[in-house]
Amino acid sequence: MTKNLSKTTIDPIFGKPSHLYAKLSAATYYIEPETVTIFQRENPTVEDMEDYLSEQYATGSYKAYSALRPLKIETGNRRLKRIMKYGVNVGSCADVGCATGAFMESAQNFGFEVKGFELSESAINLAPEGIREKIIKADINSYLESSSEKYDLVTAYDILEHVQDPKAFLRGLMGLLNPGGVIAIATPDTEHFLRKLLGRSWPMLQPMQHTFLFGRAGLSRLMQDVGFADVRAEAAEKVLTLEYLFDQVAEPSPLLGGVLQKFGRVLPRSIKSRPMGLNLSEMFVTARRPK
Repeated sequence: MTKNLSKTTIDPIFGKPSHLYAKLSAATYYIEPETVTIFQRENPTVEDMEDYLSEQYATGSYKAYSALRPLKIETGNRRLKRIMKYGVNVGSCADVGCATGAFMESAQNFGFEVKGFELSESAINLAPEGIREKIIKADINSYLESSSEKYDLVTAYDILEHVQDPKAFLRGLMGLLNPGGVIAIATPDTEHFLRKLLGRSWPMLQPMQHTFLFGRAGLSRLMQDVGFADVRAEAAEKVLTLEYLFDQVAEPSPLLGGVLQKFGRVLPRSIKSRPMGLNLSEMFVTARRPK
């Protein structure tokens, strides 16, 4: 960690003064208070992030989550119902950062023709037969430079917080959409009360994964700047078990994880293992490419 660390900087998204938020072992985060944008001063490289992902899918927290595929599919089903209410015709769907393809499976069951894009080969290898063949291994930013394909629905769940240039990434996603097509994004919400309560112990501060984190107002503004219309930001939920949640929080936030795990020891297993929709300080954003 740099000893003479600057307490202020300019955020690279909105160009506004920002101040030091959290110094962690592998990263320094700053916060821009008006839009509540939190970002790393120096991001890990794409190669380092890919290596980290591969390790996590093999032995770490992602391996545990990938084993809960039925819960991920149920999360996808619930999100698709929200997207359909927002207004999209069943057609083609691109899931960017699709991991093991659980949402692709949900969308296919809803009648969409699906394709996925994923950086981690380890994640792709965990996808089931029939879905795995529809996933392209790619850094989506590089792929978009040479692709002319268009889709009616583009989803990007748990990926915006991983990218090196969020504005360029959103422009790229816009380019994947047909005119009038819909985008759906799930990403951490810095305006959530848990971030304010936990401060530097907020589990969404993950140096080898999360580079940029937004609040609802800030992300809505950024998407409008890029050209999206009818932007709606709401609370997101994932279908999880408390047992899984307590274990996963322990890695990025040992103090909070320890408290939750102690609490979990006194809960009946029937409650800890029951699937439920939980809001983990994330938001669900839908928007449309203008016709």
